[in-house]
Amino acid sequence: MADLTPVFLCFKWGKGYPCKYTNILYRALSDIMTGPFRLICLTNGRFAVYSKSSASWANA
Repeated sequence: MADLTPVFLCFKWGKGYPCKYTNILYRALSDIMTGPFRLICLTNGRFAVYSKSSASWANA
């Protein structure tokens, strides 16, 4: 059976917003989601993203 866990994807690129906004997004999703979910953040640098979300980066 397929995994039906919701996955949310965000992009953190450049210097437009600090990494705290990714953490705010994760906490907001935690407040409204009634079951498990994943937050994946694609970024161009290593930032202080909350450990329960997933971060992926490209070395530029």
